Amino acid sequence: MTESQDHEAIKAALLRLRQAELVIRGALESDWLPADLTMTQLRALILIRLDGPEPVGALSRVLGVSQPSCSQLIDRLEERGLVGRQPDPGDRRVTLVGVSRTGAELVDGLWHFEEDRVEEFFSIMDAADLESLSVGLAALIAAAQAGAESPGHGDGRGKSVLDHRLMNPKFWRRP
Repeated sequence: MTESQDHEAIKAALLRLRQAELVIRGALESDWLPADLTMTQLRALILIRLDGPEPVGALSRVLGVSQPSCSQLIDRLEERGLVGRQPDPGDRRVTLVGVSRTGAELVDGLWHFEEDRVEEFFSIMDAADLESLSVGLAALIAAAQAGAESPGHGDGRGKSVLDHRLMNPKFWRRP
């Protein structure tokens, strides 16, 4: 393949990836609307659900927001009964934010509902297309991880905050 052909193949793959993201997101968006959460609130709730109780300061750094903004975000989640504050047993000066039973049920329900919907999309595909998609996505994941870990790329943090959790096959098993 020539450099020009490589460039065209990359552009075509990128276009398909964006189209898939928009179509799937559009199909799933209405499923997430009843949660009535902002994306930052939802992201915070998912992170707390996955990692367990977090200090507000650590959560603000991961979310990329100021600590006062994060405190306000937590206040709104707490008002809805989705999270709760508790003292850090190791440091009385620190307050931890943990997900409530209601918050855990919300995250788990949304996560599994989305998974079921995407499985429906996959069930429409024939076996050969599904295998090609799986191979292609594995290659994309490997390339993205290699690019994120190489010096001079991104913000120096490497993988996203969810990578290490989401790449673990145990994470995907339903309780």
